[in-house]
Amino acid sequence: MKFLLKWRPKDDRLSGVGTIPPNGAPIDEIADTGSAIKLLGHWCEDGRGTAIVEAQDAETVYERTLAWHRYVDLDLCDFAEED
Repeated sequence: MKFLLKWRPKDDRLSGVGTIPPNGAPIDEIADTGSAIKLLGHWCEDGRGTAIVEAQDAETVYERTLAWHRYVDLDLCDFAEED
């Protein structure tokens, strides 16, 4: 299945020194998953981002991004490609 993942900072916690890697983002968690999630594309700016990923189910994506829930609001939705 393909999913659209969007994130945005909950508040100024993303700018806190020592709380997260300075260039970190939820997409870093997805990029380190090996074959569990395939990253098809992503865009990031000012702590906000969007990614298109492919995974067997939404739970797999949520598990990989769970650590980011205290810093960002995550939205995940599945979608189907049109023929």
